[in-house]
Amino acid sequence: MVQSIDIFQDVDATQCDAISALMEVLNFNKSESIFSRNDNKRSVFFVAVGEVRVTSFAANGREASYNEKCAGQMFGELAAIDGIPRATDVIAISNVTLLSMNHLDFNRLLDSYPQVSKRVMNLFVQEIRSLTRRVYEYSAYDVRRRIHNRIYDIAIDAAGDSDSIMLDNFPRHSDIASRVATTREAVTREMSRLISLDLLKKVDNIICIPSLKKFKELLHDIDD
Repeated sequence: MVQSIDIFQDVDATQCDAISALMEVLNFNKSESIFSRNDNKRSVFFVAVGEVRVTSFAANGREASYNEKCAGQMFGELAAIDGIPRATDVIAISNVTLLSMNHLDFNRLLDSYPQVSKRVMNLFVQEIRSLTRRVYEYSAYDVRRRIHNRIYDIAIDAAGDSDSIMLDNFPRHSDIASRVATTREAVTREMSRLISLDLLKKVDNIICIPSLKKFKELLHDIDD
């Protein structure tokens, strides 16, 4: 399982065996909490199977999600590096199998394997770019446009070479709302409007985008 983790792609089989010995295998059920905001534990987690959501819950229960981590990806590394309590909640959005490493071993790993450190650094850059884009969207775009952008991002991840896309694992309206800082009702209204314009179609529980090119016309300043 170690060789399937993104940051260990440049590590040979013998080194992977040594890294594997530092890890514990953990299983969580769907909707189960993996850790909570302000938690003082500092372990790093790697997703072997399934998917988790990095999110935060306000006192009124409203959720603001940051991203999802799927098989091959890492989370929890910030507290391991800087020693500050967790900044977010992480919950399982499917049944998941995780690999866990304590913070001391993780920091020794970064010191011992420059190729791993470089991959971790690249991941940090990607995260900063993604969050910078989201801050810009919150400042510059209205709710409708933020919903469009989120749908477009989901579609691009699944698109391949086709202009017509079937999304059979489309997020719940509440999940989209938490990602773009709005309400579930606002997402439902906008989804209905897009369906009435034939930019989306819904067949049973599957969302279809008949033409990604036409859908992109909604997004006047999307960066290629």
